Amino acid sequence: VGSEMCIRDRIIPDSQEIIEKGYPKNESGETYGPDLSDYVGSVPDLILAESEEGIKGYLKKTDKDSITSTSRTLPLYLQDGQTKIAELTLKTK
Repeated sequence: VGSEMCIRDRIIPDSQEIIEKGYPKNESGETYGPDLSDYVGSVPDLILAESEEGIKGYLKKTDKDSITSTSRTLPLYLQDGQTKIAELTLKTK
């Protein structure tokens, strides 16, 4: 029940709004949203992703950038970048 409460607090910004105004920022000053770098020229600090269970959350750009062959599971957070709501398991090619 705790994670369901957290998921209701999740904010997913509208892509068009990001293109027009830029990525929103959380209380820590981190940007968040879907990766629209082709349109706005940058990747957000917290990138929208979806777990295998269909839970949408945010993957920290720093976590994604530090992926190694041994770390295949990364946490997904709310837009605050602190509240963990799910895990994203990366598929090996």
